[in-house]
Amino acid sequence: MEKNEPPEANLGRNWVFFRLLEVALLAVFNLNRLLVAVLPPEAVCAMARGLGELVYRLHPRMRRKLLDTLRGALPEIEDQRELERLAARICSSPIMATLELIIFHKYRDEMLQRMEIEGMEHLDRADERGKGVIIFAPHIGGFALAQPLLVILGKGYAPVILNPAASPVPRYILSVALYTQRIAYDRNLPVFWAGGKDVVPRMRRHLEEGKRIGMTIDVEGGSVLEFFGQPTSMTSGIGHFALDTGAAIIPVTLLRTEDPLKYRLTICEPLAYELTGDRKQDLKNIMDAVVACSEDMIRRAPEQWMGWFGLPEWRKRAQEILAKKAEKGS
Repeated sequence: MEKNEPPEANLGRNWVFFRLLEVALLAVFNLNRLLVAVLPPEAVCAMARGLGELVYRLHPRMRRKLLDTLRGALPEIEDQRELERLAARICSSPIMATLELIIFHKYRDEMLQRMEIEGMEHLDRADERGKGVIIFAPHIGGFALAQPLLVILGKGYAPVILNPAASPVPRYILSVALYTQRIAYDRNLPVFWAGGKDVVPRMRRHLEEGKRIGMTIDVEGGSVLEFFGQPTSMTSGIGHFALDTGAAIIPVTLLRTEDPLKYRLTICEPLAYELTGDRKQDLKNIMDAVVACSEDMIRRAPEQWMGWFGLPEWRKRAQEILAKKAEKGS
């Protein structure tokens, strides 16, 4: 892994909370490793969903907030029972994100045989252009498993990951990252730690060499984008790198099925957008396409998207950004 030097997370008064949270996350991660070793995957996944259901039922404030967020973003779902089913499943998504790494590590050959793969030709054609490829997906389904899986399939990419040192739960982030490397590791692929020293020029150079980088959009950032009908604080790095390098943006999803050993890998055509020569307008066109694609991915499997928990805060942050811009403009 390449070393960057981001600032350490400033936890302030929340230090004790995050230390306890980190201990809990590590305990669940290690417990899952033990359970996968001794129980069939169906049983372990059922336990994870059951734990998510328990969390959903025991926290009424979180439940109301999550249901309100779902109603606002997915007005097409009018059935209250369906909304509650989705919300309960969403509560298990953080557990599933690491559990599936452990399951894949044990059942790799069987899972590769069962896996449905669609659209690999789009990635092949994008590689042939020689301008680099931005593999893009929100934090949905098996997003953590996608990187080592594509390494195994010969289409590995350099991921952009939150540096453990800048995270409120550094030991947990590092443990998951190291475990992911045990599944599949390519020493020729760097890891770009978000916020690290000189990371932007090194990522740009990586793309200019015709290589692949994995990026996302659904984290709090300095850009305000219209997401599910409301201004939302998100990252726009995908647009800037695409403009600077001409790299193709390839949406990729790895979704779970009811069978814990069967996943569906979908590699889509490159995103299409108009370039006018005006950088501000071009950036908007690219990010509009990225947002529309993200919303479509999430609508197809809303129970597998982890971002529902952060969405209300991203919207609050967007209002703060817009208010500051208004103050400067007045």
